[in-house]
Formats: sequence, structure tokens, C-alpha cells
Amino acid sequence: EYSPSDDRISTSFKMIKECQASSSLTLTDLTYNDSGEYRCEYETISQPIYSTLIVIPYHSLHHSNQEISKLVGGFVGGIAFFALVLTLLVTLTILLCVIQRKNLKWNSPGDHSYDVFLSFAQEDEEIVEEKIKIPLENNDYRVLWHHSDFIGGVAINENMRDAVNKSRVTITVLSEHFLASDFCKAEMRFALMKGTDTHSKCLIPVLIDNCDVPLELKEYTYISVNEPNFLDKLYRDLGDPLEVEKPVIISLRHSSFGYTTLNIQ
Repeated sequence: EYSPSDDRISTSFKMIKECQASSSLTLTDLTYNDSGEYRCEYETISQPIYSTLIVIPYHSLHHSNQEISKLVGGFVGGIAFFALVLTLLVTLTILLCVIQRKNLKWNSPGDHSYDVFLSFAQEDEEIVEEKIKIPLENNDYRVLWHHSDFIGGVAINENMRDAVNKSRVTITVLSEHFLASDFCKAEMRFALMKGTDTHSKCLIPVLIDNCDVPLELKEYTYISVNEPNFLDKLYRDLGDPLEVEKPVIISLRHSSFGYTTLNIQ
């Protein structure tokens, strides 16, 4: 409450109509210590009238606004910085993929050394060898088998890419184990990349259990080892095996009459 003798506070009252009045309370030259609640009380003809004024120093409000502005600014700045870093990382990754893609050179159709590269999970080796590898080799198809044909001391990714590159067709043997293997999925992507770059048919999905077909292969028609005519379909889709060049054998035969015969086989 204020005292009428305080020079910094003045009041004014104006009678509008009977039992009605308007009032104003003016505070001047306030300091930080003047903050608080001020109550103005006066009597009218009919009843007392009260009015309350709460004073908050501008400095406190200004200080609070500055703190809030700093917090908001820091939060927004952090988001902007994170978005910038993420954009740069994505851009760099795309550029590296494009550069790597341009450096990949796939063999032309006549430069393959193998008919088939079998891409499968280690857990499925027995069924793959029995149901696919042995029948193919018995029908003169040359099969690239990673156990025997991957080169030691070479990076795994390079061996996988070379296997896809050296083979006419990559057979992805789909199973739950295949889908859980990062190596198998990498081989599948190499085969898809080769098909896109060379505009050729170089991938055949083969299903050995009831797993889901990967999204990347949804547009491909697969065949199942459980079909009664599975091998007939596989031979049809592979086409004729590569012709194996027979070695040239040269032999010299000397006769008792002094003649030399050259035989080439």
C-alpha cells in the first residue's frame, strides 16, 4: 500500500455518474526494489472500490526474454547445424557411389569364365550343393564356388564383385539365412548393379524355403527348388553352357625312314 505523501505516486478520480467512478494510479521513477503489488483503495458514495497493480521491473523481463532467446536460438542453431552435416554426409555418400559406379567395368557377354556364380548363405551349403551345384556341373555348366574360387588375401567385396563379373549369371539362393547375411545381400546388389549397367539378364532368384522375397527382387520371377521341374526350368533360364576350349595338343613323331610327322589335336 502507498502513502499519499509519496511524491512518486499520484492519484486522480473522476465521477462519471452517480455510483460510478474512474481512477488511475501512476508510478514514476521506479527502481528494482519497487517491484511488487500495489493496492489502491478509496471510498465512494455506495461502496469502497479497490484496484491492484503488479509491478515487474523491465530489467527482469528483458533479462528473461534474453535467456529465452538464447535458448531458442541455440536450439534452432543446433538443428540447422545437424541438418547441414547430414546433408553434406548424404551428398558425399552419393558422390562416392557415383564415382565407384563409374569405375566398375563389367565383362562383355563373351568374356565370362563361368556360367554361374552361386550366392548363398553358409548355413544352406549342403542343400545348395546337392540341389543346384552338382546337377549344374553334371550338365557341363561351369560353377563359381566361393570356397574354391575366391582368391585369398583379396578384400571380400572385391572377390564378390569379381565373382559376379566373371559369371554369366548369378543365382541368389534365397532363404531366411540369406536375408540375414550382409555378404549375401552385397552379392545380390552387385548382380543387380551389373544387370542395370549392362542391360542384360544376369540374375536368377532361387527359393529354397518360405522366406520373404527381398524388395530389390520383387520385380524378378523366381523359381523354387521344391517345384517338380525345377532343374528343367533352371537349365532353360540359364541357356546353353559356355563352350570349353579344348587344349591344343601338338606331337612330333619320327619314323625309321627319317620322316617327322606333326600331329595337332
